[in-house]
Amino acid sequence: GHVKYLHPKLEPILNVTYGCMVYQEQVMQIVRDLAGYTLGRSDLVRRAMAKKKHDVMVEERKNFVAGCMQNDVSEDVANKIYDQMMDFASYAFNKSHAAAYAVVAYQTAWLKYYYPVEFMAAMMNSFLSNPAKIAEYVEECKKLNIQVLPPNINVSQARFSVENGAIRFGLSVVKNAGFAVVETIVQERERNGKFTDLYDFCKRTSEMNVNKRCMECFIKSGVFDCFEKYRSQLVAVYEGVMDSIAGERKRQAVDQLSFFEAGLLAEEDQVTDITYPNIPEYKQKVLLQMEKEMLGLYVSGNPLEEYTELLKKSRTVLASDLISNEEEEEAFYQESTKIKDQMQVVAGGLIAGVSVKITKSNRQMAFITLDDMTGTIEVILFSNVYEKYRNDLTQDSAVLVSGRISMAVGENPKIICETITPLDTIPQVKEQKVVITNAVPRPQIQAALGTIKYFSGNVPLKVEFIKDGELVKTSFYSISPNRTLWNRLKELLGEENLHVDFSN
Repeated sequence: GHVKYLHPKLEPILNVTYGCMVYQEQVMQIVRDLAGYTLGRSDLVRRAMAKKKHDVMVEERKNFVAGCMQNDVSEDVANKIYDQMMDFASYAFNKSHAAAYAVVAYQTAWLKYYYPVEFMAAMMNSFLSNPAKIAEYVEECKKLNIQVLPPNINVSQARFSVENGAIRFGLSVVKNAGFAVVETIVQERERNGKFTDLYDFCKRTSEMNVNKRCMECFIKSGVFDCFEKYRSQLVAVYEGVMDSIAGERKRQAVDQLSFFEAGLLAEEDQVTDITYPNIPEYKQKVLLQMEKEMLGLYVSGNPLEEYTELLKKSRTVLASDLISNEEEEEAFYQESTKIKDQMQVVAGGLIAGVSVKITKSNRQMAFITLDDMTGTIEVILFSNVYEKYRNDLTQDSAVLVSGRISMAVGENPKIICETITPLDTIPQVKEQKVVITNAVPRPQIQAALGTIKYFSGNVPLKVEFIKDGELVKTSFYSISPNRTLWNRLKELLGEENLHVDFSN
C-alpha cells in the first residue's frame, strides 16, 4: 500500500485487488465423512496439510485408509483420495487461490523491474518494526545497486523515502523514536526550515516530547552527522543543552517572577551557543556498533566487508533463511528455503554474544549469537566443541561456523556447531570444490573423504555428490591445501573432478 505514495505512476496498477478463500472446512468434512474421524482428529489432518508436515501426513495415511474401509470405501479409492491430500500438503491450492497469487506475483515483478527503488522502499516501509526484515531488504538493495543512505535529521522523512535514485532511512526506524514524535519533527522542519545545529533542534522541538533517551539514540544512529560534529562531542553536551532549554521554559512559565528577575536569570543561565569539548571521535568499530544497536543493522559501513568474497563462496545459509514467521508460513511454502533438520550448513558472521553454561556432568558448553548482517543465528557448542574452540569465541570476531541444523517446533532453527574458523586465518583463494559422481567406486569415495578429513585446516572445501548427472548432496569441510592432498584426490577421483587451487 505504500508504493503509490512513492511514485504517482504506480497507482493505476494497484487499483484492482484480488481475494480468494481457502476452503479448509472441506478438508475436515472429507476426513469426517469418509474415514469417520472425530472433529479433533480431522483438524489434525487439516493442520498437517496447512503446515506442510509430511511426516504427520505419512503417519496418518493408515488411519485414514482404515477408517474409509470401515465405511465401505475401497482401499484403492481411499489411497487415491489421500494421495491428492498429500499433494496439497506439499504446495497446492484451489484455482482461484492460484490465480490470485499469479496476479500478485505479476504485479510485484512488474513494480520491482520498472520501479526498483520505489518498490524496495515500500517493502522496507512494510516492516518498520522488524529490523531483521529491513536488513534483508538492504542486502537485496546492494544486489540491485541501489544505495541506502543513513538517516539525516534535515532530509529523512518518518518512513523510508526515495531520494535521487537512492533510498533514505526514515527517522522512525531509530530505536526509541516514536512515530508520532518523528512526524512532528518532520512537520516542524518543513514549516520553519532545516535545523542548523544541536541547540536549534533542541529549542524547536522542546515541546514535542523528544526525551533524552530519544536524543541519545538519534546521536548514536548518525541522525545529527549533518551538523558536522563528532558523535562523541554531541553525546557529551546534549544533556546540558536540553536541561538549559527545559529550565528556560520553566522560568518563562512562572508568573510570579518579575520581569527584571526573569531577565537576570535568563541572562545568567541560558545557553545559546554550545561549547563542544575537544575530544576525538569514537573508533569506527564503536560507531558501527552504535548504528547496529540503534537501527538494527550497519549503514555507514560493514565489519564484514573485507570478507565479502570469502563469505560469498563459503557460507551456505543466512540468518534470514532461518527466521520463521507464522504469517509467512501460512502464505508461502516454508520448505522453499530448503532448510531441513540435520542439514549440513556453513554460516559466517560476527560473534555478537557468548553465553557459557555448566552441564549436568559439570562441563562447560556455550551458546553464541552469530550476526551475519541479515539477522542473528543461535549456535550451540557442546562441551567437546567448546573446549576445542573456546579461544576463538571473542566478542565481535568474524568467523565461519560449520555444523548441522537443529529444528524444533515453535522455534527458529539453530546450528549445532562442529567447527569454528576465524575469517582472518583463511587465505583469500578461489573456491575449493571436489565433485564425486556415482561412477566412482564406494571404497574410493570413502578413501577420498578420509583424506579430506585427515588434511583438515582453515580453507573451506565444498564436496558435491552427483548421481546420474543430478546434484543430490553437498557437504562442507575445512582443509589445509597442499600438493599431497591434491595428488591423492586426483588418484582417487580423477583430475576432472577437482576444482581447487592447491599451490602449496
